[in-house]
Amino acid sequence: MKFFSSLISPAIFVLITSCSSGSKQAATAEYSGIIEPTGISTYQYGSHTLKTRDTFYALKSEAIKLEQFEGRSVTIKAKRIEGYPIEGGPEFLEVLQVSEY
Repeated sequence: MKFFSSLISPAIFVLITSCSSGSKQAATAEYSGIIEPTGISTYQYGSHTLKTRDTFYALKSEAIKLEQFEGRSVTIKAKRIEGYPIEGGPEFLEVLQVSEY
């Protein structure tokens, strides 16, 4: 019985730590600029771009219709999509919230 309990305790510890480490969420940040449709690009990801003073970002959103903000100055709350940029393209952001300014 003592042998069995010594095997179970480490197994439970591993199970708990592996479940908690897998629940990391990408951090969100705010970005301000003008939203434009992507059009033809060399990097081929994102439906829109956000042009800021210094750079631009590729955007996508499952929850927000970005076309309604085209040409407008906005602040977005977004999270970075892992694995980007690729092929010299911009950072890729998932837009969670948009507000005009």
